[in-house]
Amino acid sequence: MNARRALQVLSFLLGVSYLAALPAYPYAASPVVEGLSIAILAVLPWMLRPVRHRRNAGLLSAALIASSAGDVLLDAGPERLFVPGLCAFLAAHLIYAALFVTNRSCWEEVKTPRRVLLIAVPIYVFLISIWLIPDTGPLKIPVAIYIVAITAMASTALGSRFSWRVPGGALLFVMSDTLLAIAKFKGAFRARDYLVWATYYAAQYLIVTGALENGGKLPA
Repeated sequence: MNARRALQVLSFLLGVSYLAALPAYPYAASPVVEGLSIAILAVLPWMLRPVRHRRNAGLLSAALIASSAGDVLLDAGPERLFVPGLCAFLAAHLIYAALFVTNRSCWEEVKTPRRVLLIAVPIYVFLISIWLIPDTGPLKIPVAIYIVAITAMASTALGSRFSWRVPGGALLFVMSDTLLAIAKFKGAFRARDYLVWATYYAAQYLIVTGALENGGKLPA
């Protein structure tokens, strides 16, 4: 097993461990396990030598590091550190969007399923926002800004030239954040923690492996 594959396996095992340990949450090591499961993925763009496309590798790594920071903040203080955690994920979405825009496809190259989703995603987010935002209280503005950012991230992923894994991961990210927002602002529901983490980890894993799919190299 090469080093790159070993890191992917380690990240996956940490992600599964975090999921399996959710019945014991909160516990002292949970922020470390959660944060490392994503932070390890940030090393992957730099594993091959030479790193030809440093800008893309840097953007992908930065988005994952920002996400990992958000994980740690939200795990360590779900209420007290909610806004800083939200800001970390806001940064991650903006960085992802920059990566996807840098690697955008011409409209003629965007296949019909992606074109349909480019229309459907903003409509879905708009309808969910109408339902959720009235219950966000003093967090209305931060949440609204975050919603715009994650919509931009998902839309630019759909319009990128990356493989299906990247837009698939972006859509799972939207789903995970939708579930998290429903649990926070509308009320807890059964298996929420499992569903939120499973969709979130799958989203990050698909994005990074999809971006590195062609022999582990980011496009020019």
